Amino acid sequence: MSSFFKQNRQSINEVAHELEVHPGTVWRWTIQGVKGRRLKTVQIGGRRYVLQSDLEAFLEQRDTNQGNSKSPDEQQRQAIAKARLDAEL
Repeated sequence: MSSFFKQNRQSINEVAHELEVHPGTVWRWTIQGVKGRRLKTVQIGGRRYVLQSDLEAFLEQRDTNQGNSKSPDEQQRQAIAKARLDAEL
């Protein structure tokens, strides 16, 4: 079996729940992106998934683009989400 199928992946709803944002926000990241950077997805059996490596790269790029302009709440939510991602690795 291909290593692609062994990669950690999450549904759009799982990503939204983990990052504590609305699923529509995650969809917007996949379609419109944030400051020119889109969240990559893969389609498996008619469902869209986000690979963990793609999510991490997107969040890092988003952080770089936003700098320190995030609110303390947003910084805390993102720190929690990153810790959860790191714990799954």
